[in-house]
Amino acid sequence: MKKLLSILFLCLPILIFAQKKSGNILFTEKMTLNIKLPPEAEAFKHRIPKERVHQKELIFNESASIYKNVEKEEDEDVDVEADNGRMRMRMMMMNADNQMYRDVETGNKVEKRDFFGKTFLIKDEADKHSWKVTTESKEILGYNCLKAVIRDSSLVADAWFTTEIPVSSGPHKFGGLPGMVLEVSIEGERPLHIIATEVNMGKVAKSDLVEPKKGKVVTQEEMRKIMKEKREEMRKEMGGRGGFHPRGHE
Repeated sequence: MKKLLSILFLCLPILIFAQKKSGNILFTEKMTLNIKLPPEAEAFKHRIPKERVHQKELIFNESASIYKNVEKEEDEDVDVEADNGRMRMRMMMMNADNQMYRDVETGNKVEKRDFFGKTFLIKDEADKHSWKVTTESKEILGYNCLKAVIRDSSLVADAWFTTEIPVSSGPHKFGGLPGMVLEVSIEGERPLHIIATEVNMGKVAKSDLVEPKKGKVVTQEEMRKIMKEKREEMRKEMGGRGGFHPRGHE
């Protein structure tokens, strides 16, 4: 009996440490839209949403993670009446059932993206951001976090990560830090703020961490080209008026 207790006592720290390397985190994403309307529609600006909020989930263990919608979200149409006729603006958020799978061990990622009824798989290396870790700290959901920043021509962002969850991952495309990212703020044309709202540590089923397989495999550049061509097609259908088709942060 004493021998069994000794074994359990020795294994307990290992089990506790293992539990810190797997679980799921709920995030809230808030994107500021900053929609620019044509002059004839400015009077209807108050009818256009100023932001979009989405609920996301990150499921992870020490070797992989997947970031996805908590619930499937539909496209949203916004109609406004202009003096010279009816102006239709379609807001295509393009994130219905999107997923970001990251292989922490190999450093590769697979992004599953639904776009106008078609599913694409964007396969590439995980983004290697040039983070600079600062001495600033704060607490998020009871976890001590350090601030890391990026300031370059392609990205300006602040991230808060915790070494108390020793997994180099995070929401959306953000990771590569010595711990889990719990908050990100991204500057730009459509500022994006992502923050953890709930952390649940524990064992994760293998079936919850499966790499997306169904869809047309494309590169990031090919996906940008497909999206650009579709936006041009929609502009022509609307008589050159344009409209608003936010892509989100790639």
